[in-house]
Amino acid sequence: MRALFVIAVAVLAGFVLSPLMRADAGCTPAPAASASSSALDGWSKEQIANARLIVTIGDERGVPVEGQVIAVATALQESSLRNLRGGDRDSVGLFQQRASQGWGTPRQLADPAYQTRKFYNKLLTVDGWQDMRLTDAAQAVQISGRPEAYAKHAPAATRLVEALTVRAACAH
Repeated sequence: MRALFVIAVAVLAGFVLSPLMRADAGCTPAPAASASSSALDGWSKEQIANARLIVTIGDERGVPVEGQVIAVATALQESSLRNLRGGDRDSVGLFQQRASQGWGTPRQLADPAYQTRKFYNKLLTVDGWQDMRLTDAAQAVQISGRPEAYAKHAPAATRLVEALTVRAACAH
């Protein structure tokens, strides 16, 4: 009977400890502590969802935090993080990209995930974007009539990205 008890305890301990003994040195993804904090106060559900989408796609693509901040700041300037049905000329969506400028069809541009991927695709082809000012990197992608306007969104974009980033929680 005692041997059965020892086996049962060992099996139970294995189930409890196995996630902690993974090959990635005990790191498990965890939402940033600030995700529920005041960093998200004042933003609508739509704005938070769009910012989260930009951060998530950035993470999936391996885009560093600086690139994610550039993307969120750009979307803040272009649409206030809203998926707009229209805008200047034939501009559409979160990044106000234009079908006539080769960004995609109006239907594609109405999809925030599509626009976000297109933004990152272009950003990642810009030589030295990591060393540029936010406004210069955003302008290299968007070709805006008011490139300096992106700068005013850097603090808010940084707070949003930090609040929505999933970090590794490691026990060492």
